[in-house]
Amino acid sequence: MAKETKKSDYFKHEITGCFDSKAATGLMETLGPKLKEDSVPGAVLNFSSATHITASGLVGLKWVVDQLQTNGKKVVISGMRSEMYKALKVAGISDSLAFSHRTAPPTPR
Repeated sequence: MAKETKKSDYFKHEITGCFDSKAATGLMETLGPKLKEDSVPGAVLNFSSATHITASGLVGLKWVVDQLQTNGKKVVISGMRSEMYKALKVAGISDSLAFSHRTAPPTPR
């Protein structure tokens, strides 16, 4: 019988400020030990506090995603603004990711 995974089982990491190659390296150092844990099905990377993503950050994010997926872990991106999402799309990274978008309730008129 397959084990049901919940979002709460995922490792959560908040990205703040500029996401560049240094931030990607730091992220991988944080995630590295988690890759070895069978109890952690994947990672949720929260970009809601990120200001922007650089070209080297895109390369670094692709590397992080590849490492996670090579180890059988799922990657969920949350809180990413549209311009960062477009950069991922142009770089061809978005096809292998799951995105979680929270929408605000409609404003009453």
